[in-house]
Amino acid sequence: MMSQYMAGVASPRRSYRALDDVPTRPATDGSFVGAGLPARGTRPGQPQASGQSDRSCSPTPSEIDAMEESFCDLGLEPSQAEVDSSQSSATNVSRTISSAPFVVIWEVTRVALHCGVDVASLDLQYDRRLMDLDVLWRTLRNHPSFKGKSFPARSDPIAWRDGLYNSFECEGDALVMLTATMHLSRSRQGPAMQLELHPLKLEQGSRLLRRFGSDRFLEVRIPSVDSWLAGEEDAAALVARWLANESHPFMDRHWSAFFVRERSEKSEIKDVKLGQAPKVIFNERVLFFAESGRGLQNARQTISNLSTTMSPRARLACSRRDMLNWLLNFDKNCNESYLKLFSRIALGLSRTNPTVVLEKAQIREKSKDILSPLGEVMNDGVGRISPSLMRKIRDILGLQSIPSAIQGRLGSGKGMWMIETTDLGREDWIETYPKQRKWNCNMSEEAHRTLEIRSYSVGLVSASLNKQFLPILEDRAKNNVALRQTFVDNLTTRSEEETKSLKEALQHPELFRRWVRGLSARDSFRISPQGMPFLAGLPESTEDIMSFLVDGGFEPMQLKFLQDLVFQAQKRRGDDMKDELHIKIPKSTYAYMLVDFQGRLEPDEVHLSFSSKFDDGTDELSDLDGRDVLVGRCPAHLPSDIQKVRAVFKPELRHIRDVIVFSSKGDIPLAAKLSGGDYDGDKAWVCWLPELVENFKNSDVPAKPDFSPYIERDTDTLGDLRKLYGEPGFIDAMVAKAIGFNLRPKFLGPCTSFKEKLAYHLNSLSDERVVKLSWLLSELADQPKQGILFGRDEWKRFRDDVVGTRRQLLTPLYKASNGSRSMGSGEQHIIDFLSYTAKSIIDASLQDLHKFMLQSNASTTDEDITGHWNHFAKACKQQHPEWFAALLQNLRSDLEACRREWSRLVNLDDYRASVGQVYRAWSDIKPRVSQHAAGGPDMAWFLLPDGPVHPELSHWELVKASLAFKLYSGQGRFVWQMAGRQLQAIKALSARSGGFGNAPVVLVPRMYAALKPDNTYIKRLMASEEEGEEGVCCSETE
Repeated sequence: MMSQYMAGVASPRRSYRALDDVPTRPATDGSFVGAGLPARGTRPGQPQASGQSDRSCSPTPSEIDAMEESFCDLGLEPSQAEVDSSQSSATNVSRTISSAPFVVIWEVTRVALHCGVDVASLDLQYDRRLMDLDVLWRTLRNHPSFKGKSFPARSDPIAWRDGLYNSFECEGDALVMLTATMHLSRSRQGPAMQLELHPLKLEQGSRLLRRFGSDRFLEVRIPSVDSWLAGEEDAAALVARWLANESHPFMDRHWSAFFVRERSEKSEIKDVKLGQAPKVIFNERVLFFAESGRGLQNARQTISNLSTTMSPRARLACSRRDMLNWLLNFDKNCNESYLKLFSRIALGLSRTNPTVVLEKAQIREKSKDILSPLGEVMNDGVGRISPSLMRKIRDILGLQSIPSAIQGRLGSGKGMWMIETTDLGREDWIETYPKQRKWNCNMSEEAHRTLEIRSYSVGLVSASLNKQFLPILEDRAKNNVALRQTFVDNLTTRSEEETKSLKEALQHPELFRRWVRGLSARDSFRISPQGMPFLAGLPESTEDIMSFLVDGGFEPMQLKFLQDLVFQAQKRRGDDMKDELHIKIPKSTYAYMLVDFQGRLEPDEVHLSFSSKFDDGTDELSDLDGRDVLVGRCPAHLPSDIQKVRAVFKPELRHIRDVIVFSSKGDIPLAAKLSGGDYDGDKAWVCWLPELVENFKNSDVPAKPDFSPYIERDTDTLGDLRKLYGEPGFIDAMVAKAIGFNLRPKFLGPCTSFKEKLAYHLNSLSDERVVKLSWLLSELADQPKQGILFGRDEWKRFRDDVVGTRRQLLTPLYKASNGSRSMGSGEQHIIDFLSYTAKSIIDASLQDLHKFMLQSNASTTDEDITGHWNHFAKACKQQHPEWFAALLQNLRSDLEACRREWSRLVNLDDYRASVGQVYRAWSDIKPRVSQHAAGGPDMAWFLLPDGPVHPELSHWELVKASLAFKLYSGQGRFVWQMAGRQLQAIKALSARSGGFGNAPVVLVPRMYAALKPDNTYIKRLMASEEEGEEGVCCSETE
């Protein structure tokens, strides 16, 4: 196991071999097999002294340079080490399971890593029964090596099925994904990193994954280099060389790193010292491609000569170079910047829905963009598409209406395509412009001519204000006092309305169902055949739990558990409001930005029409004709990042709805004024609240400073690398250099933080120093793609020259944690002021809600639930008293043991996995009574019938749940999390649920997932309630 190979080596350099040290089998083709590395503080060729300890985390560069040559940590001569390494790698995955399918080995290895079990020595005999996920997990739990150990969460059962039987493909264009994480060790002793394999899961596919198969792509989250090699010279290049220049054996395949996604994920590492704040670690997401090995047949021809329509089910060995060449067409793009071309790999990895395969003649490649008199591109990122083709896209995606615009990918093209309403023909066509086409793509490939949809325009709704806009709105306000009062009034009114609405919903289950639906758009699970996902006995999300319980007949005003969930949900919403200050403004929305190709709009005019009436709290609007509106875009730093423009209605654009159309006239595109935006998928915040619009005065875009003294660029092209490294190695050089560039410390985050502190300290966005910092942020936004060289020294020099030598700026109060905030109503900065105001309003609202709930006298128990056990016990006592006494005694004992396991194991840090472990103990509780007792066999058959009834709803599971509820309903979440499904069924089936003709309706999971509240019927039901009418409140929708 990796942990054993790395034991006693605290140097992070040791973890460079982490992927190689994961259990593998030896390569049959003589490929590289992972070998040992020098121990921390040991020179190549010098064995480490026994018991030697070095707490340094920054080894010398020579350790990296000698990685492949040194085997000194094994204390062996290189020749012998090579032999032993090859032999030991053969047992990294036990021979007893080496013939298992890939997903079985993945799951066994994943559990072994989590439990600290050496899979190489695991005595687990494989047979086909282990292809059943339940059987596999049951086998592992009963295995002596895993006894008493906490298990990770299971893989998704649908992903497991499709990984086994459907080449990792699922219906709905979803694919099974392989992901892992390297975690920094919390201890300075032992392994520097630990590997975690994630459960198999389903995600939307992408072009590369669809073409080559998702099981050939592995995403590994690795702590950013600066978090574990801080101060090491050329650390990023060293790590990149290891990642890119090595073939990494893993799961009996050989993998090569080929891309690094944008850094977007972070984790916290808690310090072992009390009182220390958690350290935030950013994770790089490195992608690997399986070139050869298990399940990949050796090909007699390169991938470029293979059939373009070949299904990824026919897996063939393929080099990283051939895979990337299939996408990027290297020979035709030698003049491109190698860094920019490398960044385009992201287009092949974009999560999209494939739709129509187009013929070359249907793709109209425009030779010129629309240019302003100053030469600015006015349609950057947007093109047009025919109504006929858009209609086909609607049908393929299953949309109810034709969208006005789609965001997608086509060959090397990316961006938005808007419907061309002047085209009255039936021809399918789409056009691309030079700024949309990112490289010279081989359009003879069918996959590159497939229009891939990332998103599309939908009906617009009211939006919440991003707090980045607040300082700009105050900077541009004519009257700051009036501006603040506008937000105070808005917060107060919204809080009062929401509290009133919730109180009413708590008293009417139908309204409550609709209220829950409005908390969040939880539609993601609806694409899965399994319907609503469960964790043990309850749905996974709090919103779904509340809906599930009220659907079963529980009343929010009567059940304390349900009220607790409501209060927790409201508190979370309140905490989010305090932290993020997302102030909902009914007279605002977010909409995709597009361009008026017809030239009907004048500069500073916009067009926005709605596909259905937009209720803004005052009017139901069809468009914004005749109004001044504010438009903005995030990230927002400059005073000019919000602009006041005029909304007009143009009949020629009347069919373009649910998007905002900007003028193609003028000198500078309006999108570019909004934080340097374009039209390839950016959304604009649009606001027509008079109190904000009339109080706003525009700012011109300030002049951009000259950053040449501080910024250099890597301008090498792919052709330059070809000349430098030669034909065989220039692509490997491109990947290694680009990965190294992307792994460098990025200063966009630190610069943003410093800019916010300076603006806060000065309480100004228009200060010249703040403006220069804001422009720097814009420059650094695409640092890796643009090849911008800007590091610690350049950042220090820029601050010295622009800001001065002052270094320590106080953290804004609104950035501090809730516990350390100390604000008052007179705070100078607008975000501090509104944060304090929001806290006061939200706390008062929660107190009001709590008081209302207390007055309801809700109970932790329920007569229908306990009555189920009472009825069963009464009948059994009369007919089989001896048998029942034994059953009751054993059941109570088993339930108590399970409850103790809950208390011992369940914790918030690992809630899902720990709940799963307790649930398995719960599921194992079966009737324990002598078969020789009077009536025993008959009662056993009655409780556990071998028939068509689902096991989770057998008589035994229902009476077990009822007794557990009777014993533990007042002791927290335990009984609900274990038996929620059974408790809901008992409630729905109880006689109290209704009289004759009101029998409960039974639904299968996939149909239940398709339900949502019918607003029209709920309104009628509420209106007719006083007259005593009754009805149903759910309708089936797609």
